[in-house]
Amino acid sequence: GARRLLAVRVIAMRTVGLFGGSFNPPHIAHQLVALYVLETQVDEVWWMPTYSHPFGKDLVAYDHRIAMCELAAAPLGARARVMRTEQELARRPEFVASRTLDLIEHLAAAYPDVSLRLVVGADILGETDKWHRWDE
Repeated sequence: GARRLLAVRVIAMRTVGLFGGSFNPPHIAHQLVALYVLETQVDEVWWMPTYSHPFGKDLVAYDHRIAMCELAAAPLGARARVMRTEQELARRPEFVASRTLDLIEHLAAAYPDVSLRLVVGADILGETDKWHRWDE
């Protein structure tokens, strides 16, 4: 019988670190975290400034924080991007507050070919009881 070769195409998923925060303002420690994650864990880091702080923290205007994050991410190269996804979510009628799980669910649906990783600081781990559906 005739033999057929089965061509298997392996597509490696991009791994993206979701680096969220108020970034009010972004600083050198944020850059160092993003660099470390890029060099050791992920293919890209997406900076995700929160649109409105879920715990009521006063924030500088969103556009200013976006601009500051762009300046902070620039030295890290093309693999570090600043995303306005939180602003997109805030425009939805059902928007209540910036919530990490809502962001992750939105991005997972929008980018099914990407493996998402959440990048959080150790300072956040003491506050997870306040987070919306943290266990998920």
